[in-house]
Amino acid sequence: MSTLYYIWPSGDQTYMKLIRRRPSKLYPDGFMLLGSKFHPVGDFDSEDAKLPSEPLRIYKTKNGYRVFFINRFNPDLNSMFDELKAMGGDPFYSKCGKERGFYACRISPKSLVLTDRVAVTHLIRQTGEALPEWENFIQYHDVATNAFDLDAPLF
Repeated sequence: MSTLYYIWPSGDQTYMKLIRRRPSKLYPDGFMLLGSKFHPVGDFDSEDAKLPSEPLRIYKTKNGYRVFFINRFNPDLNSMFDELKAMGGDPFYSKCGKERGFYACRISPKSLVLTDRVAVTHLIRQTGEALPEWENFIQYHDVATNAFDLDAPLF
């Protein structure tokens, strides 16, 4: 049986977790997520988002954009998900995030890929400086998603 939402254990103050999404009918190979209760991440389906003028790290994904709000650390989760939705973020992402109680970003392809040159994200740009609390999260994410190989196809 596949669980749609991983629930962060109460009392666990870990700042990030690797989460394996179990295989399901929709995703027979499963996939990996990087989750955090402290690092606000947004999912946007188009370039029409009303992003604030603050330090951001923006990535292209196969079906849209991923945004790291790199000058924020440990904001109120519900307020942040409401804010993401108001910016034009994916409402399903905000709904899921509120239900599971953390931000999540996929770091592996959703399906088995028979090539070793794929990327889950491509880094488009960063505006401003990131808080030091973001350093490990960004480094892990960028390596795991192959964010700097702009020639690798997005999966």
